[in-house]
Amino acid sequence: MPKPFRCIVFPTAIIPLLAFLVLANCSPTDSTTATERKIDAEQSEPYSIVAKVHDTDITREALDAEIEKHSKRRPPSHPALDAAQQKEFEWNVLDDMVTRKLIDKAASDLSQEDIHKKAETMISDFRARFQDEAQFQANLEGNGLTVEEFNNEAYFRSKFLTLIETANSESLEVTEQQAEIFYAENKQRFLKPEMVSARHILIKNTPDATDEARASSKKKIEAARSRITQGEDFAKVAAEVSEDPGSKEKGGELGTFPKGRMVPEFEELAFTLDVGKLSHVFETNFGYHFLEVTGKTKPETIPFAQVKQQIIGSLTQEKRRNASQTLITSLRESGNHEIFLPHPSMYSTEDETAETP
Repeated sequence: MPKPFRCIVFPTAIIPLLAFLVLANCSPTDSTTATERKIDAEQSEPYSIVAKVHDTDITREALDAEIEKHSKRRPPSHPALDAAQQKEFEWNVLDDMVTRKLIDKAASDLSQEDIHKKAETMISDFRARFQDEAQFQANLEGNGLTVEEFNNEAYFRSKFLTLIETANSESLEVTEQQAEIFYAENKQRFLKPEMVSARHILIKNTPDATDEARASSKKKIEAARSRITQGEDFAKVAAEVSEDPGSKEKGGELGTFPKGRMVPEFEELAFTLDVGKLSHVFETNFGYHFLEVTGKTKPETIPFAQVKQQIIGSLTQEKRRNASQTLITSLRESGNHEIFLPHPSMYSTEDETAETP
């Protein structure tokens, strides 16, 4: 049975600490096996126990309700899940439920007042991004969330972050000094390459064109260049004769670009010509061109002051992500929990073979 991959989707409304799991783009497989049907029959009753976390049972009914919520958040454009994918999806949702209950248990001794205050701040900060309540509601609906679900997720996130902070003696915040060290050790990441601004005129030509057609195209491009060298406006000539639909109406302007963006023949001239100079006629796989360089900027390193907040934000996210994973791993290794729903990998192809008469 092929294993579908797991795609983590974060609703833009608020990033949950544990991702909503979605399966997509997997090929359909055959119907369920005998073993699967036997297990389903045993664990399909609403009040059957599918997992246990400490003294708390997770029932089939609770799992089904959670599956329904996750399913509503799945993009409509994604194909329907086949039997094998559905098994994987259900197990992932249950696994997520278990982890959340382990977090709930671990956070039960924390100050609930502090957790509520953090959650309220998260909610108010997020709401402040929108012009009005209608826009806020539309954002939630677009992500398959109700206001209650959003508030609950904010509370859970607050609880989880508080738990992380409590478990880590080292601050999860990044100082300016730490950001400066990262900047100094990774200056190549903040290097702005040399850039060129240029405009051109193109007369198209195809590789299989006849000699007569090629001669005609070259005659047209040379005539256009001659008009400009004799004083006509570049933009006017480009609008009249250029066959590049992307730049023709903009006077031949191609904007600003670094090395590696244009074809080699074009790039070589663009980066060697002085500003204001007109190139000779040259050929690429698009046809015959000539270009004029209208501006250049030298390579430079972006100053630390301009990227300081970006670095601090990125390093803070990385710290919290690592701390989150460490905490979840610790809770799952030491927590009192058990999942009774068989993992999809337990369904073997041997059952299918045994069924075949």
